[in-house]
Amino acid sequence: MDNKEDTSMTESVNSGKKADTVRADAHQGDISTEDQHKIMKLARRLTADSTRCRHGDMPPNPFTTSDIPSLNPNSPKFDARHWARTVLHLSSQCPDRFPQRTAGVSFRNLGVHGYGLPTAYQKDFLNAILQVGDLVGGLMNRRDRRLQILKDHDGLLRSGEMLLVLGRPGSGVSTLLKTIAGQTKGLLLDDSTEFNYQGIPWDLMHQKFRGDVTYQAETDVHFPHLTVGQTLQYAALARTPHNRLPGVSREIYATHLRDVVMAIFGISHTVNTKVGDDFIRGVSGGERKRVSIAELALTQSCIQCWDNSTRGLDSATALEFVRTVRLSVDVAGTAAVVALYQASQQAYEVFDKVALLYEGRQIYFGPVDQAKPYFTELGYHCPERQTTADFLTSLTNPVERVVRPGYEARVPRTPGEFAKCWEQSALRAELLGEISVFEREYPIGGPMLQKFENSRNAERSPLV
Repeated sequence: MDNKEDTSMTESVNSGKKADTVRADAHQGDISTEDQHKIMKLARRLTADSTRCRHGDMPPNPFTTSDIPSLNPNSPKFDARHWARTVLHLSSQCPDRFPQRTAGVSFRNLGVHGYGLPTAYQKDFLNAILQVGDLVGGLMNRRDRRLQILKDHDGLLRSGEMLLVLGRPGSGVSTLLKTIAGQTKGLLLDDSTEFNYQGIPWDLMHQKFRGDVTYQAETDVHFPHLTVGQTLQYAALARTPHNRLPGVSREIYATHLRDVVMAIFGISHTVNTKVGDDFIRGVSGGERKRVSIAELALTQSCIQCWDNSTRGLDSATALEFVRTVRLSVDVAGTAAVVALYQASQQAYEVFDKVALLYEGRQIYFGPVDQAKPYFTELGYHCPERQTTADFLTSLTNPVERVVRPGYEARVPRTPGEFAKCWEQSALRAELLGEISVFEREYPIGGPMLQKFENSRNAERSPLV
């Protein structure tokens, strides 16, 4: 006790000496009285901040504190934003122990192709033998059946941004998300394709840093006999870092994080209910979808790709999902790519950028508030009460799009014509300029690669 008092007294004396020094320097430099007061105020504030940091004036640890309702996921007053900011603030106090990492992505000349297969048919004994000859012939002529899925795409998504991808089924939306996430089984990238994950090349990101870019398909695949709590507990344990806040074990960390995501997505009441499937009774279809969303959220990946993850959800729940992704992006600095086949106007306005695909061609990529004016200037009409997302998607359907009077002979109609208009637009030139700035800021193999690797290693056990 005496040592603490002596330390405090010594700090007070030192603070007084610093103040006297500032007064003397101010007098010698003929500083005005008003400036002297400002300097003294600044010196006192810096001294107070230094003392507070030394004595550990830290916010409460949400993992071990349950008496604060806004930080307790089992409380009806739980505040996800307050919880996230508190955890982030605690981690930032020890940057060496908890190094943060983020990642954006840019791509140029993105092209993806696959190979078509003959029409499938029911096999019997005879055609199974004949299929051997078809297989040999198919291998000999494989190049003749190449199918271009995506062609000439450019894009930029910085950390802290959300991208909405729109397009009709079959336009290549899922392929774009899978390519960004590295899920390219059965797909091939064109030689001209260039990727930059904030200084990390495409192949290294998906080989060495797997798990930092994730893809969530629209289908829900789970172990039906496990409960929701068991499913999410396992997901949380699989991503529990080696370095944690003091006094937090792996079990405490995983259980608390599980409860947090369940509270965020409104499935806390299903903790002891089986997930189920089409044959085993369990949670409802909408709740099962939210389990899938919560499971991916527990991965804490830097770039998240959500492929029509709101399918089966009502509009209110879908909007809440988009806002929850926005919360993760804003607080943790992640980046999110979300594909939606239907988006309300409120959900659309949550995003920063939107990409529109038309039969594999890119016909827009840019800010959400400039997409509608861009196409209306081309000559298309957006009916009243039609959401912006529905208007953009309708442009890729010849039956649904509406041409403004007097523009019938001038508007683009085919995917190639739309793509040509986009390639010649000022918005695309602006996009290419932003990509160039991003590439200079984060060169491939630059210092961000080492920083990313250090952060990843800090989370892993030394035995891994």
